[in-house]
Amino acid sequence: MRILVWVLIVASPAFAQVTKTTAMVTVPNCGAASATSEVDVYRPSGSGPFPLVAFGHGFQNNKDNAAGLAQALGALGIVTVVPQFPGFLSACGSDHARNARVLIAAMDQQVTAGGIDSTKLGFAGHSAGGLSAFLAAAQRPVAAVMLFDPVENTNLGTAVASMVNAPTIFLFAEPSTCNSQANATGWFTTVTGPKARLKVVNANHCDPQEPISGICSFGCGGAAATSTVRSAIFKRYAVDFFKRYLLGQTMPCLEATAQNDATAGTVTMVDFRLGGCGVDAGQPMVDAGVPDAGAVDAGAVDAGTVDAGPNDAGTPDAGIADAGEIDAGTVVDADAGTEQDAGAVMTDAGTPGDPIVAPPVGCSCGVADSWGLLAFAVLALIRSLRSTRSAGW
Repeated sequence: MRILVWVLIVASPAFAQVTKTTAMVTVPNCGAASATSEVDVYRPSGSGPFPLVAFGHGFQNNKDNAAGLAQALGALGIVTVVPQFPGFLSACGSDHARNARVLIAAMDQQVTAGGIDSTKLGFAGHSAGGLSAFLAAAQRPVAAVMLFDPVENTNLGTAVASMVNAPTIFLFAEPSTCNSQANATGWFTTVTGPKARLKVVNANHCDPQEPISGICSFGCGGAAATSTVRSAIFKRYAVDFFKRYLLGQTMPCLEATAQNDATAGTVTMVDFRLGGCGVDAGQPMVDAGVPDAGAVDAGAVDAGTVDAGPNDAGTPDAGIADAGEIDAGTVVDADAGTEQDAGAVMTDAGTPGDPIVAPPVGCSCGVADSWGLLAFAVLALIRSLRSTRSAGW
């Protein structure tokens, strides 16, 4: 492991400090080349052994947008690693399978370095990073998986959902173009291990971030559409979930918290099948007063459909349309080599390392007008060019 720089120390009531360092990991890319990513490592003071969480950020966003959650987990005594994924103009584009390998490599690097309890590992992610975390959890047995408003892409998550056996919590925002109309909700039905889901009422796709990304909020309705209050709700559930499965702390009980929040109208579509705090795992807990808490079922939203047409209506993107949804069009599937965009097919020429420059139909934001599309494209281009020079943005 190569430590580059010590940059952050924060005090916490649970530990004397949380220290942020930076390391690098290299993994195979979609072709013959390799990809190197910068990784922020948030580590509590002491020698451990500590639990560990690997977190994936959203499309064209930044590892810094996970700082709030990473610091909170570090303060509890959980090492948290947050890699910077390559941008969509890098070789192979925003490859979800490659990003899953980055998460696994960042996790393994810390385990090898020592001071980690290898029986208490977890994956987490937001948006496209949620898909990458889900793919990683299908390959590497862990103790917990937490997903902030994940987005499906070409059925990648659907194909592996039955292989995710760890306790998994899905924390959704409202359906929108920014999360491909909540097209990952069907994963919940297929996941075989203990699981839970809820939707934060009126949540914007960018709300799970802390701090909220400017490029995300720009594309998903602007800063006025996001809320630090809702951000705190997402973080609270994530923190309590990892406290339960990585630290063995069942209080406050997630089920009771969700029931209270549902009664208060803060969350909805609550379906907890985690076993509860002394509750039979076979008895799902759903919120009272919400018609059919299973409405976000595999059949309610076609988990295999990305951007079902509200923006594209079967017309190929004009280079930047739908740049706000998660990675659906820039990913080069190492196996298939094709990407589907609401009726239009984009095929990679097949040359290893070819950059795909057409933006995706899925990212962490969506733009409604031509000026917004142009501005988003410029921002995304700048970010991608910078990420090719250095691992961070």
